Amino acid sequence: MATPLHRGEIEDPKLAPGRFTMSSIIKRLAEIDQWAGLGRHRHGLGPLPERLQGTTG
Repeated sequence: MATPLHRGEIEDPKLAPGRFTMSSIIKRLAEIDQWAGLGRHRHGLGPLPERLQGTTG
C-alpha cells in the first residue's frame, strides 16, 4: 500500500512497511487533510497544450 508520509515519518528509524494496513490508512486519511497546501505549489503546463494541439482526431 502506498501512502503519503510526512518528513518526520521518513526520518523515523522505526518506520516499517507493516506499520501501514488498510485499517490504519483509513484512520490516517480521516485525520489529515491530504490536500492542505496544494494551492501553494502551482505549476503551469508550460508548452504542453501547444504540443498536444492536433494530436487527437
